[in-house]
Amino acid sequence: MCGRFSLFPNEDLPIRYASSSDVQVQHRYNIAPGQKSVVVLQNDGATIMKNMKWGLPIGERNVINLRKETLMQKKHFQGLFENQRCLIPVTGFYEWRPSKVGKIPFFFHIPDLRTFSLGGVWMQDQMGEQEFAVITLPSQPPVSQVHHRMPLFIDQAQEGEWLNGTAKQAMGLMDIRAQTTLRMHQVAPTVNDPINDGPQLVQPVMRLENWSR
Repeated sequence: MCGRFSLFPNEDLPIRYASSSDVQVQHRYNIAPGQKSVVVLQNDGATIMKNMKWGLPIGERNVINLRKETLMQKKHFQGLFENQRCLIPVTGFYEWRPSKVGKIPFFFHIPDLRTFSLGGVWMQDQMGEQEFAVITLPSQPPVSQVHHRMPLFIDQAQEGEWLNGTAKQAMGLMDIRAQTTLRMHQVAPTVNDPINDGPQLVQPVMRLENWSR
């Protein structure tokens, strides 16, 4: 799954995504479900950026992740995938691994902490608020060392096709092994509480070796 991520870009996001609009981007190191973050989408043929809340209000649930394997089995999600795909810019994301001393958080990022994109869908609810969810799939190394699920990565060269292509083309992108080169390191458990934020959360700490298997 993907339950927490960060966005502290060292580049101009409107330029990075060729966006015709701009949004205020605050450096965030611990973005949690229910909070807002930047989303990139298409609107009348133009690429735009908006701040949206993380989590789709489906019935009494707040759906933050949609599984690639079952995405097209429910008409509501199928419609979102066909017509309202989006990119979620991130600097990195967190996953937790069980251990004898509790769940241990790890931070995943690409070299130089450059911004990369997660694939997702978005919607507008009856109150006019816009929300998004992240698509997940079975994990690949190095994420599989920590968790059995991971977010969908969209390579920069394929971002336009993800936003503008047909549903069939987008489904094909989900079957391509992303070329994103991930790095990982253990971080302090202070990231477990979403009230905590700041650059200290992504700093490496000494790795614990007494994991449960």
